Amino acid sequence: MGETSKSSRPLRILVLASSGGGGDGPPLIGAAVALQDAGHEISVFADETVAAALKGTTLPVEALTDIETLESRERKYLEGHDPGVPFPLMGWAKEAAPFAVPFAKAFQPDLLLCSDFTSTLGQRVREEAGTPMCIIHATYYVGEGSRRSAEKDFRNTGGAGFRRLMAAGDLVLLATDPVYDPPPDPVPPNHHWVGTLIWEPVKESPAWLKEPGNPWVLMTLSSARQDGEIELARAAVAAAAEFPVRLLVTLADGKSADDLRSTSDKVRVEAFVPHSRVLESARLCIAHAGHGIVAKALQFGVPMVLVPWDRDQPGVAARAEALGAAKVVPRSELSPESLTGAIREVLGTASYGESARLHGERIRNYDPAALVCEKIEAFLR
Repeated sequence: MGETSKSSRPLRILVLASSGGGGDGPPLIGAAVALQDAGHEISVFADETVAAALKGTTLPVEALTDIETLESRERKYLEGHDPGVPFPLMGWAKEAAPFAVPFAKAFQPDLLLCSDFTSTLGQRVREEAGTPMCIIHATYYVGEGSRRSAEKDFRNTGGAGFRRLMAAGDLVLLATDPVYDPPPDPVPPNHHWVGTLIWEPVKESPAWLKEPGNPWVLMTLSSARQDGEIELARAAVAAAAEFPVRLLVTLADGKSADDLRSTSDKVRVEAFVPHSRVLESARLCIAHAGHGIVAKALQFGVPMVLVPWDRDQPGVAARAEALGAAKVVPRSELSPESLTGAIREVLGTASYGESARLHGERIRNYDPAALVCEKIEAFLR
């Protein structure tokens, strides 16, 4: 009789995080931070790469150090190009489960909080611990009633995979803007659009970003490396020479970064710079159309030139273009000349910047942190 009821105590939430999905990680951590700020008890079970990125936060982290990270497995998988080798997600989840399950049983959470990619591990923990699972879905809606077909939205067969992952959630929170991605009619009862969840590792803004000069253009590639994507960076470096701008290329691949470094003071190549710091004053964003960078550019009202490379990126780019905030160059048409033409169109056409600015103002009026807490609290109570 003396126990505190679930409705009057902070919730205990176990976050399962990995570095494997690229853009799926930051919205998940953004949701975890929002829940912690609201007074709930959070514990993060993460692989080594995520654990290192979280060192600047107050989130308590249990680092999984005994198995190879999902990011490393995916890199080897992509480099091997062997269609006979299964995607490493299932194997990683199977090996991580013997560590995650006892940790979950000891923590006794009210909820598992997962990304699309860690939901496979979440299902295994749920089977053993009996804890419901919430998925933070880090791209547009995929499923019955979607406004675009999977054949148009995905360059490969990823649409079916996302659909299966989303279906596994007891609760699914879509970390995207419902104007950018209109919900289906009817909306699945356990799905909720909460708006853009932006989180970046804690790092100071570099001093050189504030140095006087031409406006900055941000050019970035996927945090989960994609085959051949470096060609987009090379084309951007060549195209930037035609305009009175400074180009910042963020590129985690050290070898490719060395190849791109230029003696020109118009181009700077860095392994990591917080994109939000750049977008605060950037004139343009050039990217592969990952949902994360497109969401950030929209939030800061920055127009875009997008070259959708793989995965869900054709759908991301099409939705940004439909808002009037982006010009899309198909991957098959990429060249320094086509990219130069697209940049010239966006910089020279006022409607791109105006659309980006108006959507940025609208998006910044959302409170995704509050919506995350509201939907999770209502689900559990």
